Amino acid sequence: MPESTETKVELLSQRLYALEKGQEANLHAHERIYGRLETAERSNSGTDIKLDSIVKALDDLKHDMKTIKEKPSKRMDIIVTAIITLLVGAIGTFLLNGILRR
Repeated sequence: MPESTETKVELLSQRLYALEKGQEANLHAHERIYGRLETAERSNSGTDIKLDSIVKALDDLKHDMKTIKEKPSKRMDIIVTAIITLLVGAIGTFLLNGILRR
């Protein structure tokens, strides 16, 4: 049985209404998605700043560790220099003492 024009118009009107409601729902979903993306971007920029500060701190620690590792060799240099100076002074004193006693 053929549908009447009024029935077709009513069906099209219902479909149009359903599409409009679906479009509103999609609009709200897109707004939520874009809001979450903006929040993620802001959070990510904060994370980037924290990561940069962590990398800088690690570089500083690496430099400090290198300095600490070099200190024992510097201390040994100072100790060896002190011993050599002491020996040269003792030998010099011994020689001068021997010369002056003659």
